[in-house]
Order: sequence, then C-alpha cells, then structure tokens
Amino acid sequence: MKNQSTIHDSNPDLDSLAREYGGQLRDASHRLGLRKSHQISPFSNNTNEYGLSVIQTDRHGNVTYDAELMHGTLEDTRHAIHLLLRLTQTVDELHGAKEANNAR
Repeated sequence: MKNQSTIHDSNPDLDSLAREYGGQLRDASHRLGLRKSHQISPFSNNTNEYGLSVIQTDRHGNVTYDAELMHGTLEDTRHAIHLLLRLTQTVDELHGAKEANNAR
C-alpha cells in the first residue's frame, strides 16, 4: 500500500488529526455510503505531506486497501476534512428533505 495511512508513526500532527477527526471521519465514511470495512483516514508520507485516503483493514488492523483522495500540507488536509464533514451534513439534510417531501 503506498500511503499506509497509519497513525502509528511518530508524527504528532498526524496523531492530532486522528484524535480530533478520526471518529467524525469514520462516521462520515459510513453516512456517505462506504462499506463498514472501509473508512476515510488521514495519512502522512513524511513530516510535510499529509492527506486523506479511503482504507480497508483486515481483522488484524493491517491495511489491505488504500486509495488516496488528496494530499497536501497539514492545513490543506484539515481544510479537506472540513469540506468532507460539511458535504456529509449537506447529504444528510438533502436526504431528510426528500423523506419529508415523500411523506406529504
């Protein structure tokens, strides 16, 4: 896997991203329709390059699928996370509006 989106390296900024947004990204992944075995996760290839990818792990926690969504600086990645979370909220609102219209 090229990104190995692991949070296990000793990168404090990556650890911070994972702590701050990990649960929200996992929730957004499922609300946007990804399988339960997949999730959007932050990664870092080195100290100056960060990004988001869709990963799948096996039952031992080893990454078995890794598709990069974006890469850039830490701030680029933080901005992408905010956009993704806002997209998830908008999709939820649209689904709610559709259900309300269907109930009429």
